[in-house]
Amino acid sequence: MRYSRTDFNKHLTNNVIIRIDYVPIPDDKVDVINNELANLFLLDNDYFTDTMQTFIRNIDIQMNDSSIQDINEFINVKEKSKVKSYEYYKYDENKNIEMKFVFNRQFCAIDINQVIKYYKFEDYEEIFLKALEVLSANSIIINRFELRKFNDFFLKIDAQIDDYVKDKYFNADCNDLLENSDNFIAEKKYAFAKENTNVNLITHSSIGTMDNNLVKRIAFDIDIFLTDVKTLKDLFFDNKKEFIDKENNLCFGLYINLLNDRMIKMLKKDEEIDDNIVYGVEYNEND
Repeated sequence: MRYSRTDFNKHLTNNVIIRIDYVPIPDDKVDVINNELANLFLLDNDYFTDTMQTFIRNIDIQMNDSSIQDINEFINVKEKSKVKSYEYYKYDENKNIEMKFVFNRQFCAIDINQVIKYYKFEDYEEIFLKALEVLSANSIIINRFELRKFNDFFLKIDAQIDDYVKDKYFNADCNDLLENSDNFIAEKKYAFAKENTNVNLITHSSIGTMDNNLVKRIAFDIDIFLTDVKTLKDLFFDNKKEFIDKENNLCFGLYINLLNDRMIKMLKKDEEIDDNIVYGVEYNEND
């Protein structure tokens, strides 16, 4: 059965990243482009409310290695040289970061914290597309695109993991092994490709303590990326949105295929959240 995102009014996603890497921009051009981004983000629109200049170490992209442990690990330190980087922030009323945009000579990325506030994909896609317009006008050559979504939720200790996700993709042995254990972690890793699109998938099941109670954690990290330069040229022409929508639809298909019918039904409109859910299944804002 085919599903659409409009069928659902709840989500499991707690972090989303859209990122592009490109042939390094000359240092003297970085500030020029950033001035254009600042006008776009802060003056012409209210996408962000604050900006900061930072420095990061020179970066060596990890092309094929996702991590369930740190969804925000953008870089791998390789050299001691520092790279100027600009960051833009949108906060909630308690100064927690809802959304962040990072720009430097080698990559830019938008990072959405769905735990703080739920944003529809179209909301942050629009911002990223506007940034792409600025970069394309400055003749940037993209050599990598990434869309990454990290999902997790927590169950009561007596609940069965395979009631909510498909056990063939998750190591659900902890259903039995955890009965007399207070610590357990299991992961599976997959890597595959389709039509120039690469996918890294990590699924995770574990047991731990939340509010002094033992709970089961289920997590999955979907990392979609492309490195074919000719394919990536589409990002700078008329079909930018179509390109990103296609990758997001692929990500959504993977997401749905990991879930069991019980979870899919729970995520739908007019359905209540299961009593076995301790944390992680959240209502979409304004739905």
